[in-house]
Amino acid sequence: MSYKVALKILPLIERRISLEELSSKLAVSRATVKRYVKALSEKGLIKEALPEVYELSELGRLFIESIKSRLPGLLSDEQAYVFTDPVTSAPLQLKARSIQQLYVILKYRLIPGEVFLEHLNKGYISQWLEGSVKDSYLATLLKKAGSLEDAVKILEEYISTLS
Repeated sequence: MSYKVALKILPLIERRISLEELSSKLAVSRATVKRYVKALSEKGLIKEALPEVYELSELGRLFIESIKSRLPGLLSDEQAYVFTDPVTSAPLQLKARSIQQLYVILKYRLIPGEVFLEHLNKGYISQWLEGSVKDSYLATLLKKAGSLEDAVKILEEYISTLS
């Protein structure tokens, strides 16, 4: 399931909502809604409150807040994420001033994978996402990335919500 589908459904789940109500609001079949709900549940964005009645999970709430509070444009140099060498702590010649720039840096391996994983495992990237970017949802997702490839995939899916 794409994040675009999630963007259509999650705002409808401001309170508990049944499959029938979702089907009616989305004007799609009950079977289609059930498939969407299953995918959202598997991603941890919603949870079943009662049989066939759903509500947002905490992760789902973070996702909605993330979309609502997205900062436009690039961050300032002071707010940019600066990668540093894990051994010497010397800054690398690379800054991420947006989620998209972070994605490009990782996708095209503009920094060594071990540098990224060191920053990720120490929580620096999550702190930047929560503090400067104001995106706790993405920070939560990236904390679960076990590799550079996982992080790239998470960012690709997430950035698709921006277009």
